[in-house]
Amino acid sequence: MPSTLGEIYSAIRDSINAEDFSAVADKAQSGLKEHPKETELVRIEVVALIKQEKALKALNAILRARNSKAISAHAMGYEAAYCHFTLGNYDDARNELVNVKEGTKANYLLAQIAYKCNQFSECVGIYEKLLSSFENSSQEYKDLLLNLAAARAAQAQHDGMAGSIGEGESIKGNYELTFN
Repeated sequence: MPSTLGEIYSAIRDSINAEDFSAVADKAQSGLKEHPKETELVRIEVVALIKQEKALKALNAILRARNSKAISAHAMGYEAAYCHFTLGNYDDARNELVNVKEGTKANYLLAQIAYKCNQFSECVGIYEKLLSSFENSSQEYKDLLLNLAAARAAQAQHDGMAGSIGEGESIKGNYELTFN
């Protein structure tokens, strides 16, 4: 039975309010069968699949939409990169991010990719750059400090310089930051 976009979005909204992301993805996918070029339905399906930790299905939905020209070849690049990252395809994740407008989320994901690829100096550089994006008292800033300390510790361990996590800093002096 054909549905209007309004009916589809209303059903999706109800499922979102119920936090039933499986139903959200199913309704978006069903809506795409009737309205294959509706880009917002693609986005909804992909995000719902990511929220369910179904990275491969989300990535397949992005690729299917790109192939059908429902979205451009580089649309949803961040989401595709995140899916590749989750699946351990770090080179593919990095390649997707090449076409993504630089921003905090993209840089944060690049730092995570660098960390997973043992490219700790690159990771440290990205985290240091990101720190300037947040106020010192914000939770994001504190989280970035923790990630930066972990990256510096990993870099020190990787470089065989255990005990130093940054210029003039010692692990002992940053115990609270590093382990809490």
